[in-house]
Amino acid sequence: MGQVYPEMTVLGLMSGTSLDGMDLVRARFFSEDDSSLSWELLDYEERAWPEDFRARLEAAAENHAIPASEFAALHHGIAKHFADFVRAKWPAKIPAELSAFPGQTLHHAPELGYSLQLGNAAVFATLTGLPTIGDFRSPDLTLGGQGAPLVPMADALLRRHPNEARALVNVGGIANLTLLPPGQGTQGVSAWDTGPGNILLDRAAGVLLNKPYDKNGQIAASGKVNTKLLDGWLDHAYFSKSPPKSTGREMFGASFLNAAKMNNLAGEIGAPDLFATLLELTVLPLARALEDGGAQAVYLSGGGAKNTQLLSRLSERLPHLRVETLEALHCPVGAKEALDFALLAYLAHLGRPVALSAVTGAECDAMAGLLSPPSCNEE
Repeated sequence: MGQVYPEMTVLGLMSGTSLDGMDLVRARFFSEDDSSLSWELLDYEERAWPEDFRARLEAAAENHAIPASEFAALHHGIAKHFADFVRAKWPAKIPAELSAFPGQTLHHAPELGYSLQLGNAAVFATLTGLPTIGDFRSPDLTLGGQGAPLVPMADALLRRHPNEARALVNVGGIANLTLLPPGQGTQGVSAWDTGPGNILLDRAAGVLLNKPYDKNGQIAASGKVNTKLLDGWLDHAYFSKSPPKSTGREMFGASFLNAAKMNNLAGEIGAPDLFATLLELTVLPLARALEDGGAQAVYLSGGGAKNTQLLSRLSERLPHLRVETLEALHCPVGAKEALDFALLAYLAHLGRPVALSAVTGAECDAMAGLLSPPSCNEE
């Protein structure tokens, strides 16, 4: 962007589509010269949602009918849980100047021009005393974009290499891909959601194993891919759609494969084969995109980066590429999106865009939508 980046410490918060918990990152952004952005990860922590609250979030995210009172309680409760998380770590003054609070996505409908994130940024700002940037998606959606993915801006500024063509893959509930050709800045960057990430695998683990997930993909590794079932799933219109595109639980949640269907399929082909086939539904769209993406190396993050069978299957399908986790770029795999949103809040504070129109399809690069100052200034 050609300007000095002033030093600032920013708190980034994140809860993804998988609803596996709250992520907290504290990062310092600064400039070592007149054009390049540098960063330092100062803190990273995770905390699970209280199980009863998580169940309520999932019910709302799966489009169950909820009264206005429950909607309001979730909106307030998300902010309160995040604030409690932050305050438990720093009971006195929080060592940051700004926070990023993107909230919890409950419904993503870019074809209709909207996406709903619950979590009251003003409540979070008031409880923590931190100026808070929120509502990152609405401006891009209003400008005709998808409102997602937003992390490519951060990928370009934090992880682009002058000589190496890189692919950044985040496998959370949904899998997304950023292609970074060699160079600097944001020109030439492309990105989109490839399809389901962990969302169906985790749901199957809950239904069939009574576990939150298939650790290391062990059950999937013991099964075989059912090609007939996989081919039927891949006939879904989303996979043949060209970018820009983004998706969520609305498309790949219970409406795609509910508990009853999972139980029936497990009875027909066996649970291991079902897990192997669900894993391939995540891997294959990624592999197809990466085959033509021109990348030399692939760096995985999110919960899927901890799934050794997923990494193994992706490596097998892409023998010409180096497949690693984001740890190779000095970032914990679970910290990526909280760090990315910390950077987006920092950019918003500087009056710069947070979305790439070349990625989302918007009329122009959009700004973030909301600043909530703290209600009490102690200085």
